[in-house]
Order: sequence, then structure tokens, then C-alpha cells
Amino acid sequence: KENIDKLFNSNDIIKTNQLLKRGKRFKGWKMNTYVLRRNELSSYDSNNDWKGSIIITRDTIVEAIDANKIRNKNYVFIVKSDSKEWILQCMSNSERESWIYAIKKCIDKSSITKSIK
Repeated sequence: KENIDKLFNSNDIIKTNQLLKRGKRFKGWKMNTYVLRRNELSSYDSNNDWKGSIIITRDTIVEAIDANKIRNKNYVFIVKSDSKEWILQCMSNSERESWIYAIKKCIDKSSITKSIK
């Protein structure tokens, strides 16, 4: 897997890429740029305007979604926090697995940080 541990001591970007996101109300899909930092996943539109963020805590959930559950869309995963839920689509299974792995590492680091405080 990727060696991302060195980035957890700062607010550096861990991962970034363009992903499709399913809309909450109308269920359409829109391409945005997603940026993962150790405690936050943020979304930016094509003009690089901030669209929103999910704060990553030990309660954040990330998991792959079967293609049959989302109208035969492949490489989909979900990120859930207390207040938000994003359904995102990657261009390949390896990219999806890489995103899930990186977000889970952020969740793990969040749990360690909270238990130390």
C-alpha cells in the first residue's frame, strides 16, 4: 500500500483527484476535485471554489458500494460523518481502494489523536 504515514504530522495533502459525486436531492453525478488531508475531505468545483468538507473523526465511515446498489455504477464508495454523506465514484477499482485505504488511515490517526488528548 501507499506510504502516507509521513503526511499525518501536518495538514499536507494526502490524496487528491477528480471524482464523481452523486447529488443529494436529484441523484445526478457531478465531477469535482477532492482533497484529502489528515482530518478533512474537501470538495472543489471546476473553478477551484470550495464546495464543502467532511471532517474526519473516529466516527467517520468509509466503505465500497456494490455496483448493483447504485444503478450499475462501478467503483463507488461512501463517506459518512455525523452530518454528511457523500457517494463518490472513481474511474477504477484500484483508485477506489486507494481512496478507501487513505481515508481509513485518517480515521485511524484521528482515533489515536483523540485518545492521547
